[in-house]
Amino acid sequence: MDKFIAEIRPDPPFSYKSTLFAHGWADLEPFRIGQDLRTLNYSLLIAPQKIVQVKIIDESDTTIRIFSDEDLGQTDIERVVELIRHIFRLDENFAEFYHIAETEPAFKWIVEKKAGRLLRAGSLWEDMVKILCTTNCSWHLTKLMVSNMVQKIAQGTHFPEPAEIAVLDENFLRKEVKMGYRAPFLLEMAQNVKNNLIDLKQWAHWVGNSEELFKEMRKIKGLGEYAVSSILKLLGHYDYLGIDSWGRRTFAERYNQGKRTDDRSIRSKYKKYGKWSGLFFWMDLTQDLYINKK
Repeated sequence: MDKFIAEIRPDPPFSYKSTLFAHGWADLEPFRIGQDLRTLNYSLLIAPQKIVQVKIIDESDTTIRIFSDEDLGQTDIERVVELIRHIFRLDENFAEFYHIAETEPAFKWIVEKKAGRLLRAGSLWEDMVKILCTTNCSWHLTKLMVSNMVQKIAQGTHFPEPAEIAVLDENFLRKEVKMGYRAPFLLEMAQNVKNNLIDLKQWAHWVGNSEELFKEMRKIKGLGEYAVSSILKLLGHYDYLGIDSWGRRTFAERYNQGKRTDDRSIRSKYKKYGKWSGLFFWMDLTQDLYINKK
């Protein structure tokens, strides 16, 4: 039986549903959306080798109620709350972003829908691996790779940690997880994190500018400009657009009658938004999802 453990009252403006469906993360395991489209189940790693299954329920964007499948002590409850605040980006300041959106007729809908927060995983590691799984493939394959990792490596209980992947055989990742060409990149990334050659904590709490962080992350094999730009968005750095084939196609359909548009022209359109340019790019290309369905 689910046990109520805590509730969070987000500061307005906040939309639970706009955050939940801001991009595809809620469709990737170990996230699991309830049939009501407002209940989110997730596996949280709250301490080394300690996993908690939580159920997150929204009440009219004013209260997030949290349930667990087990009794938790106060320290564990506080960690769960901290991670859920992280997932929904409740401590990130979007005031400037909303101010800009309010002054732009094409983006006033963002303020009305309280949109802009991009759901993220409980750890930078999970976000990075999932971004890797979106490169050069269909969304169906992305979901399959992530599901295989959760089911075949972690037996369906959680998203596998670097140490769990670092010991695997590349052939297993290629054939069983269906990682294809990404397999050696994932394996090397896991081994480097495990051996402290990649400091994810430093990146998660980066004190330098976005350009410096971008250059650091680009050193990782397998993470190109699109991938690193997308990871930066999940860290709260929106300077880079993260243009991929879908973005080029969608932009061309919206603004150029379907004719191919070069990346320089796309960047030029959003340049005036400065440090928020990447977020305005994403919101612009996904606005139909918000306006028509949310």
